[in-house]
Amino acid sequence: MRVPKIFSSFTHTDKLIFVLVLSVFGAVVIDTSFIKIYPFVFSPLISDWNIIIFLCLGVICIVGQFLILEFIKRKIETIRNNPELHINAIHKIVSVAQYALMALFILCIIEMVTTSRYNVLILLGSVFISYSLSACILAFLSKLFFSWFRTDRNALVFSYGLASVLLALNSAITLSYVAVVLFDVPTYVREHTGETSVPFVIPGSMAFFLKDAFVISSIASFIMSWIATVFLLRHYSRKLGSIRYWIIFTIPLAFF
Repeated sequence: MRVPKIFSSFTHTDKLIFVLVLSVFGAVVIDTSFIKIYPFVFSPLISDWNIIIFLCLGVICIVGQFLILEFIKRKIETIRNNPELHINAIHKIVSVAQYALMALFILCIIEMVTTSRYNVLILLGSVFISYSLSACILAFLSKLFFSWFRTDRNALVFSYGLASVLLALNSAITLSYVAVVLFDVPTYVREHTGETSVPFVIPGSMAFFLKDAFVISSIASFIMSWIATVFLLRHYSRKLGSIRYWIIFTIPLAFF
């Protein structure tokens, strides 16, 4: 595959990748925020623009991820043959997964535009690819962190190793929970207005157990990742001042 000309002609690659990552991250944040506030600001005008907004955010993510993958491909040339890191195999797996997600997204858009609905199997396939890949990579990352910790007893390394384990566990639980819930919903998801309904789970069922496990693992993994990041960036407290430093670090907790 040819590398896009933008990488060969752009002299400030670091700034470019920063903009790309920021764009993808911004699109995800906007999408998540829109879902959270949708029930409170719903109007017919917003409903008419739902597909357009979804399409624009999706295009930003697809283009951004493609360019980021090509950037990473060039950056890892010097360490690809390291047998301990398995960089070459991981990059190929991630690339295939990303292209598969792109294909599913395009298929979803086509169905939404032409039939005003989409098959729930598209959603299930996207969730399976995303979370299974996430769980595997995070499990491998935690292995590397704990291997590093055995040679260097560092609290920061241990914190990120534990955070990786909890994130991998959360990804596996999320995949199981979503799969169980989606198998009980209608085959096609159609356009609807109003608040998003929360799936009802029968107390004592597998879905009920997985829902509790999902909530607990989500909170535990987020807090552990937050603690590890606080350890990593604690030296900034001297530059910013303790009050400003902790105000900045409490914002993610409030958003979560």
